[in-house]
Amino acid sequence: MVEEPTSQGKNEMMQEKILKKYCCLILILFLKCPTSWAQIFNDQYFEDTKWVSKSKDSSFFKADTVQLVKTIDDTYFINGQGMDIPEFFNTDFVQLEFHKNRKLKLSTFFLKDWVIGTFGSDYKWQYIKSTNFLNLYFNDTLIMSFIPILNSVKKILIPSSYNGKPDIETIEISLVRKYCIFYNIENR
Repeated sequence: MVEEPTSQGKNEMMQEKILKKYCCLILILFLKCPTSWAQIFNDQYFEDTKWVSKSKDSSFFKADTVQLVKTIDDTYFINGQGMDIPEFFNTDFVQLEFHKNRKLKLSTFFLKDWVIGTFGSDYKWQYIKSTNFLNLYFNDTLIMSFIPILNSVKKILIPSSYNGKPDIETIEISLVRKYCIFYNIENR
C-alpha cells in the first residue's frame, strides 16, 4: 500500500517543480543572450560599410562616447536616394569607410568652409570579436579603439537630399572609446 503525501509534502513537491522551471528558464536566457549579442557586433557588421559621426569641435577624436550612423551606398546623391548628412548633424562630421580588405578611409567634413579632409591608404581597421574592440590603425600603429555598447543599436531617420523624397531609415550605434593616441586617453 502506497501512502498519500501530506499537504506539506505536496507543497514542497510543487515548490521544487516551480524552482526547476525557473532555473531552466534562467539558464536558457543566460545561454541565449550572449549569442545574440555576438551576432550583432562582428566583422560583417562593419565590413564594406560607411558610417558617419558628429564631430563638432573634433568631438569624434576627443569624446568618451561617439555615435556612428550607418549611411547608404548612395550617400552622394546618385539615383535620388542621397542622405542629407550635413542637414542631419548641422555641424562638422567624420566619415569612416570600412573596406573588406581591412582598409579604412577616414574623412573629415568641415561645414563652415565646406572643406573635406581625406586620410588615405595607410589606415586600417580590425574588429576583435573576443574583446568586442573596434581598432583603427595608421601605419600599423593603433590610434583609436572603441567598444560598441550592447543594445545601443537604434533605428533613426535621415532627411533625404531631395525635396519631396521620404526620409531614409538607417541605424545608429554608440561606441565607448577605450584608447586614443591623439589625446592620451586609455581605459577610462
